[in-house]
Amino acid sequence: MTINYTNLVQENEFQILEIITELRKETNSFISFIAPVDRIQYIKNILTSHSESSYTHLFEHYFNQVIQKSGILEFQIPIVKNEKYNNTYPIDLLHNYIILPIIKEENVIFLLGVGNKVDSYEKIDLQKVQLYSTRLHHIFEKKQNPQKSNSIIKDEHLFQAQKSAHIGLWEYDHTTKSYFWSKEIFRIFEIIGKYENTTLELIESRISQDHFQEVTELHKRAISEGIPFEIEYTINLPNFTTKTIHEKSETIMDKDGNPSRTESVIQDTSGVKLIELNLKRSEWNLNSIVECSPYAILIIKQSSIVFANNASIQLFKTTRENITSLKINELIQLEEVENFEYVINKFENQEFGDIGDFVEYRMKKTIFPNTWMGFWGIEIFYNSESAFLLYVIDITKRKETEMQLLQSEKMATIGVLAAGVAHEINNPIAFILSNLRSLQKYTDILKQSAVNVFNILNKPDVLARHSEVNEIDKEEIFFILDDLNDLIEESIDGSKKVADIVSDIKSFTYQDRDEIELADINQIIQSTLNLLKNKLKYDTTVHLQLSNDLPRLKCNSRQIGQIMMNLLINSHQAIQDKKLKVNSPLFDIGKIHIQTELEEINEKTFLCITVRDNGIGIPKENIQKVFDPFFTTKDIGVGTGLGLSIVFDILKKHSGTIKIESSINVGTELKIYLPLHQDIEGESKEHGTESVHK
Repeated sequence: MTINYTNLVQENEFQILEIITELRKETNSFISFIAPVDRIQYIKNILTSHSESSYTHLFEHYFNQVIQKSGILEFQIPIVKNEKYNNTYPIDLLHNYIILPIIKEENVIFLLGVGNKVDSYEKIDLQKVQLYSTRLHHIFEKKQNPQKSNSIIKDEHLFQAQKSAHIGLWEYDHTTKSYFWSKEIFRIFEIIGKYENTTLELIESRISQDHFQEVTELHKRAISEGIPFEIEYTINLPNFTTKTIHEKSETIMDKDGNPSRTESVIQDTSGVKLIELNLKRSEWNLNSIVECSPYAILIIKQSSIVFANNASIQLFKTTRENITSLKINELIQLEEVENFEYVINKFENQEFGDIGDFVEYRMKKTIFPNTWMGFWGIEIFYNSESAFLLYVIDITKRKETEMQLLQSEKMATIGVLAAGVAHEINNPIAFILSNLRSLQKYTDILKQSAVNVFNILNKPDVLARHSEVNEIDKEEIFFILDDLNDLIEESIDGSKKVADIVSDIKSFTYQDRDEIELADINQIIQSTLNLLKNKLKYDTTVHLQLSNDLPRLKCNSRQIGQIMMNLLINSHQAIQDKKLKVNSPLFDIGKIHIQTELEEINEKTFLCITVRDNGIGIPKENIQKVFDPFFTTKDIGVGTGLGLSIVFDILKKHSGTIKIESSINVGTELKIYLPLHQDIEGESKEHGTESVHK
């Protein structure tokens, strides 16, 4: 007898529609479907969360490709595929799915499936599909064999499916007053003996006293009145263990509206209950961790805040209800960024699940005066939907400490330079002082000469006046007048030198301001060398190879000067260490080479500053540590360990980076890369470290 399975689906459409609707909801899927294999291209009742009954040719085309490649028809085993969530799932694509073959007489007759769940399908989802396939299989079985009377459903493939899913099925025929039992019923209830003699009372005898009366009453009403039910209860087994049972019953009416048969599906959910319990414990633990976190945690969906932990309430000084009623742009307003979604978008451009870089911003002064906050975020699933978790930390105290440490490092640098600066200032001051003393002496002479002239001019005798004027030493006066110009020019020149030195010092003693300007990098290097000239000139030669074609760089010139100062002091100290530790006549004088140039890297233009010395070098194991705060190999009191840490922090603010190569007793080379087109903290909308790969 040839059976048209497509017609079989159509004849039972209402029941099938109801079953696969429940299946979609039970598995949290976007779609569910059933396809008769005699006409695969005709997929009946594709159900979506937006439509109770729909199907498309696009989906059918893709579905056919999936079936052809899967081997499900040949091997007759279910297929499960999980693919990374892709924000939205169009109906015409299966991104993840479970497809289960319904088998009759060793042939696949139908394919039952669910697809496009937001998160991954798990074993419990496969068991649910198997459960619902059992219900469908029984509909088809009874439709094809209405006179079937044997009390055991003997289809071996069905039995294996029920066994795998821990699902049993019993049926009561209202016409013949007879029961039908699946083998799995006896395995679940651990009943041994002649299955044909099994009664409902025997099954019910396993039900625990807490649920016995309620369950037996539901059974009676289902059989006598055809009233459907769904219940969860426990059963007691002969070995003194218990199981959790989920039972769902429904009654099929005949054409006259009278009960025809009652079907009840029983599933052993003990394992599922354990999983659910563990899941609840995990959720409770996770919730406790989040709520007890000292840092603010926000969950954002489509710019709206949908969750805020206790720390968020304290940080933003408001209520949970108020926070979750706001958009993220309303809650967090930054000084440098007009729209906080700009920061969110930076994180969302990462690979799903990746934790982004920690970023720091100053809060808007009108809302949080003198406040800095740090952020990092990650894309997550929240209530089965894509969301964004934002981690917020108040870093104001740390920023203030950093500024104090930076100033301390600058003062330590000035301490290192003090002797050299004093010598540099002492020379011009000495000859300015000498010139002033000469000017004082000349002034006294000129004043006395002027007094004498006035006294002579007051005498009435013209001849006498003329005679006394001739007695004045004109040569001395002319000498004084000639020397005055030289004295004044020398003093002005000396004053300029002092002013230049003081100006250079100002770059390192004043607190940093967010002054971004177009600066001449070569001039910054020269200015730094002016401060270090007296310190370097006795034991170190400096070779400059500065490009004349460098464009001006948008930067904080004081901070770039701080970088050069720290690098040059480190190089000089490395040279001195080598002199002390390497007793070799070949090493007579230290050398520092400074070079500036433009480099094209990864289609970006960088201004590159190279500082190379022939000092003691850095051990390989310390190269990765030199940028850590407070790391130093110097003796106590010689350095703070902040020099290169400050260099790294300044470069990060300028979207730059630094490379270091060093060999023991050979020397060290540091290369700084500053992008010509960059965003700088305090001036633009973002900052970070620009990766450079050569």
